[in-house]
Amino acid sequence: MKLFNSARPLAFCFALGACTASSTAEYVEYDAVGVPRLFKSVAASGSFPTVVHGNSSGNAKATFDTAVIDAMGEYVWGQKSNFTLTAPDAAWDSYRVVMVFSGVRHFGGKAACRDVDATALIPITEAVGLQAAFCHNDKVLSQAHLRFDANQADGDAMTATEYAVAQAVLAIFPLHDKSREAPDVVVPPP
Repeated sequence: MKLFNSARPLAFCFALGACTASSTAEYVEYDAVGVPRLFKSVAASGSFPTVVHGNSSGNAKATFDTAVIDAMGEYVWGQKSNFTLTAPDAAWDSYRVVMVFSGVRHFGGKAACRDVDATALIPITEAVGLQAAFCHNDKVLSQAHLRFDANQADGDAMTATEYAVAQAVLAIFPLHDKSREAPDVVVPPP
């Protein structure tokens, strides 16, 4: 059983610090009001488009991308969420999750929501910077930046990359609205 298929055991693991794979959330930011509602709407559409840039493993890019999707989990906070690398349903084609894996240099959410030049990413040696963003077109709705050691894994075979991805997903899709201001309200299509 993979720990990241259910948000509660993973959240419990985060709270207790019981897992040995570690990542450091350098920041989490909510740039729009209503992110939890938008997440539920996109997830309910049947497929949640995801884009993965970079590769923190020695595996082929397609294998790594599939592992990232698997680590994102089937459920987030109890909501069925079919993260996929394929094209989204037409009504939701402007929403997506972007995961950027690079060396530790900071890579921001605004840059992640635009076209990412994979050749410009800092090569990964040991430390990995993961920029996760929930995007609407080129606009950031929520974002998290994590740092982790790609070579670290715990005894349950949950790799540091899987742990960081699961942590990033829980961060960018909060259970409750966490925006302190109302910079923008994005309304989902009917």
